[in-house]
Amino acid sequence: MFNTEIKLKTMICELYNRRQALSVITSFAVTSACAPLKVIFSNNGPEGRISDETLIAFTEVIIPGVQTELPGLTNIYYDPYYPFSRYLNIFIEALNKASTKKFNSEKFSQLPIEKREVIVEGMLSKAGIIGQFTTGALFLAQLSFYTGMSNSEWSCDLIDFKCMDSETESYPDLANYIEDPLTQDGNPS
Repeated sequence: MFNTEIKLKTMICELYNRRQALSVITSFAVTSACAPLKVIFSNNGPEGRISDETLIAFTEVIIPGVQTELPGLTNIYYDPYYPFSRYLNIFIEALNKASTKKFNSEKFSQLPIEKREVIVEGMLSKAGIIGQFTTGALFLAQLSFYTGMSNSEWSCDLIDFKCMDSETESYPDLANYIEDPLTQDGNPS
């Protein structure tokens, strides 16, 4: 599993530098807003969520070591602010179709992680709307998780990110980040 994680990270880094990533995100947003796709399914299933298990399985592949029981892990996908939420059914259907086609399993979430990684790598390398959806979903999930957008209490030991202390709303070692004043009263004149 570890080698596959490194391979996936390397593949993503080789595919996109920062400028290209911004370009992909922009094109994803434009495509999502303008694509002549009709969503014939509703995003509302039991409790308003269509398939958290599929999205959690996807997130487990693209964020190695994530705790899948974290509350709000998939909230970013349903946020109506992002155009991706309108096409969530298409993305989930594409994941499930790929798992059926490649491994004869109807549900992406039921595959072992190694097989899910193969499917995600294949979808990332595809041209067209499915490749853009997969890239957009990857960036949304990583942005949400690593910045704490969906839950301000999350810390990420994987990248040595610690959330702010909720009592003080500041980092415990704040003095390390603030420069010494140039003058006694802080005024330059």
